[in-house]
Amino acid sequence: MGRVTTEQTDSLGSIAGGSTPIGGFAEIFAESSLYKSVNSVVRREDHALLDQAYPYIDSKQNFSVLVHDDASGNIFYAIHFSKKLGLYLAGGQSSWYFTSLDGKNWVQGSASVAARKYVENSYGVVVAFDYGKYTEWTEDGLTWVSGTTLNQLTSFRDACYDKTLDLFFAVGDGTYFYKSSDGKSFNSTYWSNGTSDTYRVVSDGNGTVLAFDNEGDVYKYDVDNDSFVQVSVSPTGARIECVVYNHSDGHFYILEAEGFYKSLDGSGWESISSFGGGAESATVLPDGTIVAARSGSDGIISYTEDGGSSWVSFQTPISSTPYVIASDDKGSCFVGLDAGMIYNIGITTSAQIAIPGDTTETRLVRVK
Repeated sequence: MGRVTTEQTDSLGSIAGGSTPIGGFAEIFAESSLYKSVNSVVRREDHALLDQAYPYIDSKQNFSVLVHDDASGNIFYAIHFSKKLGLYLAGGQSSWYFTSLDGKNWVQGSASVAARKYVENSYGVVVAFDYGKYTEWTEDGLTWVSGTTLNQLTSFRDACYDKTLDLFFAVGDGTYFYKSSDGKSFNSTYWSNGTSDTYRVVSDGNGTVLAFDNEGDVYKYDVDNDSFVQVSVSPTGARIECVVYNHSDGHFYILEAEGFYKSLDGSGWESISSFGGGAESATVLPDGTIVAARSGSDGIISYTEDGGSSWVSFQTPISSTPYVIASDDKGSCFVGLDAGMIYNIGITTSAQIAIPGDTTETRLVRVK
């Protein structure tokens, strides 16, 4: 069985005497910039010792740490985690930043595009989209190359990538949408059904791509005809601001002031709950927890662990509009505020390791 040592965590070393095993097994399961998630399989009599070494942290509500403060007040609109590139990317109103995987030391980059959206394909090509319709792409997160200007759009609104189709999609105001097979060059396609002003586009990664027009009506990409076909009307009766796909249960989710809805393929929407306000952005954690950056200037973050039946909300330390929220593959969340700040918030859950006959626990430990 494994041993927890001082090399794995400072806090345990002083209590457990360096390499002394606790209950025969303990393992550092996941690490990010500001916490360690510890899965511990322990005997009941060892709980007291473990409580000293790994005190519980209420990560769902009280873990909110400032990791970047832009003195110029740069508004952050886009945050993206790339495991392939080993970087977090943050795009703002006037500049962009990159950081290593530790999430602590954000460095200003030199890309000319003030990114409003980052989208990455399966091969590590990241495309930055600007509301001015410009695109740039990178394969290392540091060197950016000018891409396509989306001239057929009056303005850019949203973009996504579908792994099965191996295509990028970009939409906006106008009667065209854009596609790209590599992210480096985009080609326009006319909306054959005559719709215009597409506001959102989202993919399940498995060939289902949904687009939402300015009235909130829902369209599905038809591969055979290379077009979007309407599959339903807006469940809210209005424009859709925030929609995400949850890989854990295979549903698309709409988060709006009018309510919280879900659908398997966009053709029919089920009302789950009254969301009680809109959302600027949302992300889905590895365990299926949906985390939303709420509309308004109060810095409110809400999350649901039961598919929207119930919600828990808390506030970031500063009252400011949280325009974007993103998460990595370990469940660590970063939220960008219009006050030029990026916070690491503790909305995270880790998979557990079960060993027959023992008790499995997951605890979060703040990294000093």
